[in-house]
Amino acid sequence: MKKARREELSRKRFQGALLGSSNELKLRKAERDKSMMENIMLKDELRNCRESKDILKGQLSKTKKNMLIIIDQYKEKVNLTAIHGQALRDE
Repeated sequence: MKKARREELSRKRFQGALLGSSNELKLRKAERDKSMMENIMLKDELRNCRESKDILKGQLSKTKKNMLIIIDQYKEKVNLTAIHGQALRDE
């Protein structure tokens, strides 16, 4: 009877150890899966940031070109005004 009890207790301990190991493996797998998902999300965020950066870079380039055109137009008007003013003074 004692031998049967010891065997039963030993079997239960072994099953408990197996269950604990199984739970630990499941937990590790869940943590690994979570980490992989976080990495995927971070890669997506990085790709979105790069795309946004490229779009903003293009818009800035267009804005810079427009600003240079406006400055050139302003310089031309200033020069024409100066020429006109000089012509008026010469008369």
